[in-house]
Amino acid sequence: FLIVADCTGHGVPGAFMSLVGNDYLHQIITDKNIRDTAIAITRLNERVISSLRKRTNAGIRDGMDLAMCVIDTKRNELMFTGAKRPALVFRDGEIITLESDRLAVGEIPGENEFFTSQTIPLEVGDEIYLYSDGLTDQFGGGADKKWKVVRFRELLKQFAGESMEDKRRLIERAFLDWQGEEPQTDDVCLLGVRVG
Repeated sequence: FLIVADCTGHGVPGAFMSLVGNDYLHQIITDKNIRDTAIAITRLNERVISSLRKRTNAGIRDGMDLAMCVIDTKRNELMFTGAKRPALVFRDGEIITLESDRLAVGEIPGENEFFTSQTIPLEVGDEIYLYSDGLTDQFGGGADKKWKVVRFRELLKQFAGESMEDKRRLIERAFLDWQGEEPQTDDVCLLGVRVG
């Protein structure tokens, strides 16, 4: 399992959402043995909505954006579900984008809204990247523009021959150089793994 989650609340509500989300995900994945990403996020969403309604007796304003992958090493497959967060797979110099659903965890689904999963075959050397919007929304570059996913994609191609540890350092350096003197806009989380 690979999961990157970003709570939309700040301060105490954000911290509460982090605790609730982590606890519920642990129960769903470990105790209930759920391996389908869409089912896991759907169950998480149901529990978060129920829990927040009981605690607040009001509408829900806070939630979380989340990307979840399950890697099946026996079948060499990747299953992905995103709640407003995509995933990138870097393979042989090309980037495969796994699009997310437009529904966040904590949102009550509309009539035709639900979480979906995508499954793709994996190859040795594939790199999987999950990231929060703080990475792409950072202002900088001397022109007060956002970093955007296009810069991140360009860096993945530019650093294609590097080890994962070197990529981490190089991407972090590029991000900080872009940020310059601008304050950090949001929490930043980037998770990258290479299939061995």
